[in-house]
Amino acid sequence: MLKRYALIPLLCCVMTATSWAVTEPATSATTAAKPNSTVTAKTSPSASAPLRQANSGTTPTNASTLGEVQQKHKLELAQQQKRLELLEQANQKALAQNQELQLKNDNLSVQVQVLQSERSAQMFIYGAVTFGIGILAGIVIYSILYTRRRRQW
Repeated sequence: MLKRYALIPLLCCVMTATSWAVTEPATSATTAAKPNSTVTAKTSPSASAPLRQANSGTTPTNASTLGEVQQKHKLELAQQQKRLELLEQANQKALAQNQELQLKNDNLSVQVQVLQSERSAQMFIYGAVTFGIGILAGIVIYSILYTRRRRQW
């Protein structure tokens, strides 16, 4: 009975120490990706079972299982870090492409405005030329009719 009570504080210390070791890199990796989000550590049943066995017994196989679990966690963290770097690179490429497309869009909108103003100026010139031709045609027709009337008198 005395042994059981003596192991409880030891188990608590070991559990918190391993949980800090396991969750601290995961929180720093996820906090780097999302700075305003709350991070919760998820433990799988297979990961917590070797920890309980390692704490309750003193066999070397349990210690090796704990080492394997830590290696798996390190491997997962490395893979997540690689994925995060790839996502950051893809994000940077997408942002650069977005900026390039925004510049092209701005250039095209300026070109559209220039073409519209040129078209309106062209229509104004066509209208002025048509008006001038009409006035000249009116003057010519009037002068022809006026000279015929004078000849008849």
